[in-house]
Amino acid sequence: MADRPEKEKILEVAVSGIPQIAKVIADFPIEFQEGAFEVAERRYQQTVSDLGYAEADAQGWISLVMFRLRNQVAELSTKKLEANPAQG
Repeated sequence: MADRPEKEKILEVAVSGIPQIAKVIADFPIEFQEGAFEVAERRYQQTVSDLGYAEADAQGWISLVMFRLRNQVAELSTKKLEANPAQG
């Protein structure tokens, strides 16, 4: 099991990947986005579980990450609609 600084670094890397994941999800058709969010959340849950965090301790972190991810996808989707109003 990783020590605390290693765990924190792994979580930082996961958070730093949010913009890339948001872009991928935003490019999905709207009907597939919720499924993509569910997959992302399960992967974040698996990551914190693999690092040895208790589910109760990890849930707040996961909720925050998913909030940020959903917000970034919404922002990207809005920008895409504004750039191509005919697609909306």
